[in-house]
Amino acid sequence: NDQKHPYEDDHDEIMKKLDDYCEIRDNIQCSVLINEAECLKYNKYIMKKKEELTSEMQRICRGDNYCKLKDYTIGNNCTFNNVDNTFSKINCEGLYKTEKLKKTYDTIKERSPLEIGFFIIVSFILFYLFILFLEKFTPVGSIIHRFRRRKYNLKRNIERVDDDDRYSLYHSDKMSADSENKRYLIDYARPHN
Repeated sequence: NDQKHPYEDDHDEIMKKLDDYCEIRDNIQCSVLINEAECLKYNKYIMKKKEELTSEMQRICRGDNYCKLKDYTIGNNCTFNNVDNTFSKINCEGLYKTEKLKKTYDTIKERSPLEIGFFIIVSFILFYLFILFLEKFTPVGSIIHRFRRRKYNLKRNIERVDDDDRYSLYHSDKMSADSENKRYLIDYARPHN
């Protein structure tokens, strides 16, 4: 009774293809780290082989020829019993996006002293223009103008008093040397009650 099962050769062939796939997958997995193009190429290879091997399994195991997936096991990461683990893709976008973020972070440069000086000068000019705008077009301008006017009047009055020796004559202990040559204006008007 040396009769062979008609699909036995197919089972052996699919086991060989699965073993070859797993060996090639493990060998080229390192190339994924070279660049994003290699990573995408690797994922394309994984999907192509997954499609080929699963369609072949479905062809062999159809009808009366029932297949147990656990019989097609070469290792923990090489089995039809766990297809997601055997044919796992690599997240290239996540792998290389973080690398791109690192590159953009590294390219942020320090500001030169010339740029810093330029920004300071521009800031002062903008501040001056802002104050000028407030003074010309808002009620703040009239407040500032009144304050300046009072300050100017006060300063002018103080300077006039300092220049006026007549005031200092009446409020000092000593007499100036030319006091007899000065004219004094004394007002004899009646005080208003």
